[in-house]
Amino acid sequence: MIKSTILSVLVVGLVFLTSCKSDWYNVPESTEPYVEKFDTYAQQQGIEFDFEEIGLIIEFSNLGEDTAARCNYEDPIRIELDEETWAEANEDTREAIMMRYMALGFLNRQNTNAVFPNGEWTSLMRGTPYEVDKKMHHTLNYFGFRKPYYVDELFTENRYWPWWADHQTSYDSIHELESVTLLNEQFLGDVNVWEQTNMTLEAEINNGEFRLQNGSNSSEIAFYDHDLDMEDDFKMECIIKIENSNSSDFSGFIWGASDHNAYYFTGYDLQHNVLISNSKENFNYCFSYVENENIADFLNYNKLTVVHLNDLVYVFLNENFVYLTDIHELYGDRFGFKVGANSTLGVDRLTIEQLK
Repeated sequence: MIKSTILSVLVVGLVFLTSCKSDWYNVPESTEPYVEKFDTYAQQQGIEFDFEEIGLIIEFSNLGEDTAARCNYEDPIRIELDEETWAEANEDTREAIMMRYMALGFLNRQNTNAVFPNGEWTSLMRGTPYEVDKKMHHTLNYFGFRKPYYVDELFTENRYWPWWADHQTSYDSIHELESVTLLNEQFLGDVNVWEQTNMTLEAEINNGEFRLQNGSNSSEIAFYDHDLDMEDDFKMECIIKIENSNSSDFSGFIWGASDHNAYYFTGYDLQHNVLISNSKENFNYCFSYVENENIADFLNYNKLTVVHLNDLVYVFLNENFVYLTDIHELYGDRFGFKVGANSTLGVDRLTIEQLK
């Protein structure tokens, strides 16, 4: 009887301690690698954390549109993650979310709205974009060669200028590279070489202009229906015009695609924004406001150039450098055009060159 009583007390005590542990440190399995990564980054800067000792609660919630997470300054710190945002985010985006909100809770970091000369945020702790400029976007390129700077700044607040903060690449330096022309489309032939993902796009070729009219309330894609033997390095260039557009919808290139679910996109809208995005990973690499109106007349034709060279992507608008980023591997060698909702895309010329 005594042994039974002692055993019962031990079991109750163990349950009690486990319950206390759970109430003090409770981290969902899918977030655990990012907690560990935060701890690793901190140790590299000589900062030690024992989260099971100091406490951390991470919960999934429905936080609504445009809210990825929330840090609650409780004891212990409680971080809420928007369940839908987390489910759709890729690994880099998840890491960026966790680093930012754990920095709010454990590094005493505050929001900062400073930007580099090229318009990119100087810190992962960027605040509300509209406090800087109503045209700024919240997207931050936490990937590739940019990530080490953002991690270092997060823990040290050392806001030096990385090389990419004011980088410029001349169009001529790309244009002068040796190349072989794979496609020089003047749009004098058959419109049927363009395969649509559905029948909502109306396509026609008239007087050397390819026109895609989208009457639906969502963006639509038309792929070129012939195979090109495209290797890793290439230059794609077209002259396009966007008409009748919802000002916030983008139209432009589809490239590096395997199908309509896995592709890269480069285009612009009528609010002077240029976008580089990756559909499969649901992540925008760049949302860049082009302030100089001399660069482009967004209501008329503009030359859009995408160059993939040595795992880097260069974007030019009317031969003016816009952005440089590194990317994940290409999904395939299909390409085409994406037309924004209730918009018409006119294409005057399309050329694709293999770079040697």
